[in-house]
Amino acid sequence: MGNKITTNKGLIPIGRESIESGLGDVNTTFANVFRGFNHRGGGTNMPDNKDNQGYTFFTRPRLNLTQDNAYISRKLRPYLTDDENSFMRAIRVYLDPVSQRGRDCNYLRGELHKRNHSSLINMSDDQRVDSPLVDMRSPFIHILGEALLSLTGWPDETLDVYTSDPGMMKESWSMVDTYIDNYESGDLTATFRNIKGDVISFLMRAWMEYTGRVLSGEMVPYLDSMMEFEIDYQTRIWRIVTDVSGRKLTKIGSAVAGIPTANPIGQSMNFDKSRPYSEDTKEISVPFKCSGFEVNDPILVEEFNDTIYMFNPDIENAVINGVRTRYTPVEYKYLDYFTFELVMTIDENTWNLLWWAETSYYESIMQEYGLNE
Repeated sequence: MGNKITTNKGLIPIGRESIESGLGDVNTTFANVFRGFNHRGGGTNMPDNKDNQGYTFFTRPRLNLTQDNAYISRKLRPYLTDDENSFMRAIRVYLDPVSQRGRDCNYLRGELHKRNHSSLINMSDDQRVDSPLVDMRSPFIHILGEALLSLTGWPDETLDVYTSDPGMMKESWSMVDTYIDNYESGDLTATFRNIKGDVISFLMRAWMEYTGRVLSGEMVPYLDSMMEFEIDYQTRIWRIVTDVSGRKLTKIGSAVAGIPTANPIGQSMNFDKSRPYSEDTKEISVPFKCSGFEVNDPILVEEFNDTIYMFNPDIENAVINGVRTRYTPVEYKYLDYFTFELVMTIDENTWNLLWWAETSYYESIMQEYGLNE
């Protein structure tokens, strides 16, 4: 008798019926198609592949939006507001994580940088520029990931092929002539749902205004960026694709160094008297010129985690060293209680997604909702 499955009606021998119908044992479909072929030519009953859309993250660039530097541009002066709860202040903080961290900013460059240039940035606490709308310990521009509707333009893996000149009998031969790696520059197009206040457009405007002023020499990057010939206005775009359950990573990719190249602010000036409200700015599309594309290289998992650790060493301490004083792992069944309060890392061996909450917050939620019982 074939394999059985359990239903609310008891045990049903589905394996026998599947075999008798010429489809093979339904419980071993994947093994069957790997090791043999269907001589009946009637196809197979394999399920289609299904991936969860997963997550998209844009890393924060490192613009120098300190008071004296940003004041040079009239277009950037509105972002110098002292209102910490305004979205203009939040945009400035997103784009300038150095000013947000103050004395701790050197950690963002890693141990090697601290040894070589620890004295280059000596920012006092009263020079810090912070906002409660931006998590200091996060490396990502979360507003972009949450407002994203689509991200298109990822290149396929391709190989160039050399083909010899034909001979007298038109014979020729071919061989691979390149690597499969793709470090060329290409365009990704990100389409965002433009939220109240036209936040996405204002963010892109500040980002692009800075890049142009740095090019002209009117504004300058941080000193260590100049010494290391670093382009400080690039972002790394991450794609995390999961299985249907959302628990396990199935694919990972990144556009290594991206630069926004257009801000569709012009469409907000369009006029149509037949409509009381403008609909041109409900969605905005921003092209990013990216240098290098990587997909499913296992080292990407390590690099993604390292990005998290760079901004949040307490997470690194919890994951690597098992010190759970600041952060506690959250079980999958409790994730709904911690929306917008979690940090995600990836198990480098199993590719399972790991979720972390601040220990004090975790304990308060577990107690408030009686989840420890």
